Amino acid sequence: MINNNIFNNIIELKKKFEIIKEKGYIENIYFNDKNGGAGKTFENLLGLKRNYSPTPDYKGIEIKTKLFNSKFDITLFSIIPSYDGKLDCDIVKYFVDNFGYVKDTVSDKNILFTYCFATYLNKGNGNFYFWLNVDRNTKRIWLYVFNEKLQIKEKKFYWSFETLQKCLDKKLKYLAYINVNIKKNNDRYFYKYENIEFYSIKNFDNFLKLIENGNIFVCLNIGRYKYGKRKGNVFYHGTRFLIREEKLNRLYEKIDF
Repeated sequence: MINNNIFNNIIELKKKFEIIKEKGYIENIYFNDKNGGAGKTFENLLGLKRNYSPTPDYKGIEIKTKLFNSKFDITLFSIIPSYDGKLDCDIVKYFVDNFGYVKDTVSDKNILFTYCFATYLNKGNGNFYFWLNVDRNTKRIWLYVFNEKLQIKEKKFYWSFETLQKCLDKKLKYLAYINVNIKKNNDRYFYKYENIEFYSIKNFDNFLKLIENGNIFVCLNIGRYKYGKRKGNVFYHGTRFLIREEKLNRLYEKIDF
């Protein structure tokens, strides 16, 4: 059941969207970010500041934009796995030092980019396989790492159900999903915001089931700065939980009004 405040905020955001839609194509204000620029430009049009917090973008509603014909999956949130007694920065360093690989075009130091699924062991560009284990007994999702002989190398990192449910409840309980057209003119990108739909999350068990069947998965992304004074230093892009677009209706219910 949607409370009156949220419902009023949905109506308000819908009206603001229609005003923006009437403007037609709008220039991307983040010229170095073709894909992410659609969401950032829309938020700028709403008068919102960049939101790096675990709270929703607009009065209890998280905003997601999707370019038509884009093959990118939808980022739900980013949260580093836990390991008792270690700080987040120590965990990032541990992963890239122990399971990363060298990409010569970046530097002679390790980076790490890989996807992690519960349905199979996935090998990135390095020498290790990654797997998610949804353990309903311990109420944790474990991140297992295997070596090339498929022997378990690491199994101490996890996300607790409690932590993940708090992320969903705090940031993603209500969702505004916007489809966007894009065009290019003189090396500049322009967006046209075509339609908006609103959703409310179903329940946490659906989230777990979507992980178990591989429709929600994790992306580990730890790079290196390429230029400047910090060149070669670790650049942590996040540990993102992603969902396939066509499975969004399994996690959310559409709000009709």
